[in-house]
Amino acid sequence: MSHSVVANSVVKRIRGALLLEEKSPGILSTLKVLPADIKAVNATASLFIKSLLLGIDHSLQKKQNSVKFDDSIDIEDIEELPFEEALEYMQKRLPVSAEEYYKLSDKARFRAFTVARLTDGDLLKKAKSFLEKSIAEGGTLSEFLKKTDTELLGELGLAGKGGGWYWENVYRTNVQTAYNTGRAIGFENVKPLALELVGIGDSRQTELCRSLTQPPVRRPYGDEFWELYWPPLHFSCRTTVRAIYDPAELEEEPITNIPDGIEKHRAKGFGTYPIDSDTWWDELPSMKRRAVAYGIQSEIEKVRKIITNRQMANGMRRSIFIPLTEEEKQFVIKEAEAIGIDKKYLVFKENHATGYSDERNKIFIGSDIFPSNDKSTHNRDNLSVRAVLAHEYYGHKVNKGTKIPQGTWNDEFRASYQAAKNAPNLTQEDRYRLILDALDRAKEAGIIIEKNDFMKEILYGKSYD
Repeated sequence: MSHSVVANSVVKRIRGALLLEEKSPGILSTLKVLPADIKAVNATASLFIKSLLLGIDHSLQKKQNSVKFDDSIDIEDIEELPFEEALEYMQKRLPVSAEEYYKLSDKARFRAFTVARLTDGDLLKKAKSFLEKSIAEGGTLSEFLKKTDTELLGELGLAGKGGGWYWENVYRTNVQTAYNTGRAIGFENVKPLALELVGIGDSRQTELCRSLTQPPVRRPYGDEFWELYWPPLHFSCRTTVRAIYDPAELEEEPITNIPDGIEKHRAKGFGTYPIDSDTWWDELPSMKRRAVAYGIQSEIEKVRKIITNRQMANGMRRSIFIPLTEEEKQFVIKEAEAIGIDKKYLVFKENHATGYSDERNKIFIGSDIFPSNDKSTHNRDNLSVRAVLAHEYYGHKVNKGTKIPQGTWNDEFRASYQAAKNAPNLTQEDRYRLILDALDRAKEAGIIIEKNDFMKEILYGKSYD
């Protein structure tokens, strides 16, 4: 379960930081954030993606939309869904293309990365605060370290009912954001007549949600009301949206008026319709402030850049956030060795785009080494693993230190052209696609290239010697 992975990861790294302080007093004061743990990031991403998919799936079930929701749609239920099985099952039912799915998945993974890294900063700050309080009351670091994992997690807000107050506040809110974004996506594909807000009328319900769901606000689909009051409406919000497709239901219970005075209860940063703004996945201003304070904003910006650029020069390769399996890593090594690349030049790195580093003289390998297999017709999307490796090694590595700036169109043009011409053991299709890629790089920069004899031979199958 995502909660146990995140909680175990946090407590392990908190203990590591405290042990460092025990060995080198004062070092804890220099730490602003825990070291990143990719397992915690991936567990968070799994939770958010499943929430998004579940929201889309539920929005398409008219039976589901015909009943009142209760507290049964919750983090615990989403966590119980095995990720691969849920993904395979729901992808068959989704009204979105594979390309659209990868875009949504990347955005959910970006939000997961942001939340996971902010958690690393928030909870280290909490732990330091508790330690300082304990010492001020006469305790010692050694005594603090004797706390059980459950005791530490309880103080950090990751243990107790619902997973703990921090889990409830931060992770529930993001799960609900992903889930209700999924519902919006589903409704866009099968447009209902109207929508109705559905809440859980218990002691935990806020005044805002009570005023909007008791009785429920019911407005036409596309009404401007939904631009400002799309759940979640605040932290730990459990309200969602139900679709109405049956005209008879509207005859029995017509469109309702909007309650007076609800504007004053709106929570800052919440309620925006996710499809129009497309900001559900991005950093909130409050997140950015914390990220800057913890010194991790550059990490977040780097991941955002990868997300936003993925459909541009890099095409739509497989998402970098899908971890490579050991079998896949071994396959990449074999493909590299088949074209004369020593595996010492390969560095596998999660959440990292594939590319050659001049500074390190290494080829970093991410999951985008593989095609996305989403039936894309974009040439770059369909380059084989071997062709990509040839581009990085015979195109970039062998030209290390030359005057052409890294990442420019002519740097990339040269890399694909020379890979096609000089790499051994490529298939004819590999060389063909690499030449097309070289020409595409120039075309994207507005440059027209006159094909030489080698290019014509590869593209048209005729020798021009």
